[in-house]
Amino acid sequence: MIASRFLLPASALAASLFLLVPTALPAAADPAGTLPTGADGQPLNLDFEAGDLRHWTAKGDAFKNQPIRGDTVAKRRKDMRSAHQGDYWIGTFDGGGLDPVQGTLTSVAFKVTQPWASFRVAAGPYEGTRVELVTKADNKVFFKTSGHDGAAFAKSNNATEELTPVVVDLSAQQGKEIFIRLVDQHSGHWGHLNFDDFRLHTAKPVLDRKSTRLNSSHRT
Repeated sequence: MIASRFLLPASALAASLFLLVPTALPAAADPAGTLPTGADGQPLNLDFEAGDLRHWTAKGDAFKNQPIRGDTVAKRRKDMRSAHQGDYWIGTFDGGGLDPVQGTLTSVAFKVTQPWASFRVAAGPYEGTRVELVTKADNKVFFKTSGHDGAAFAKSNNATEELTPVVVDLSAQQGKEIFIRLVDQHSGHWGHLNFDDFRLHTAKPVLDRKSTRLNSSHRT
């Protein structure tokens, strides 16, 4: 009879057991992400913070004098800034060639180890000024985006130099090798490309710009 004083009611017992059972929490997106790694396991220079173009191959004149250091946009324009991450970024106008120069900048291939990616892009809204993601095995472009919304550009005839986050779903590419190709093949008005900070994420990242664009309208 004395022992009965220490028995818990069924409802209280169930509640106490619930507290002891670990519950699965939803994966939290890491806004910082991680740099992809090379065959040696070391991070690749896909954010240009090495201050040079190691892990990239440039063709043509557009990507000479790259990467750019600091906010050179704010120095030449009062209405915009570069919005780059860290110290360095790619800007084919600010490298000295302005809009006329053309070329490509291609990264080394790397294995997709996480299901999401992000990067920053700005400038021309043309097919000739774009970022491409390409599968190494078949050299197929599976994603591309230009630097600005074409419809908005048509109304204002003005784009932006401010690097805007783009989020890409890489779940179909996990385990595969891909590479990045920056293309500047437009020499007219806003014929240049800004790019920075390619990273992988364990979950869909929530980035700090309301104008973040998703990949759904850019799949090829």
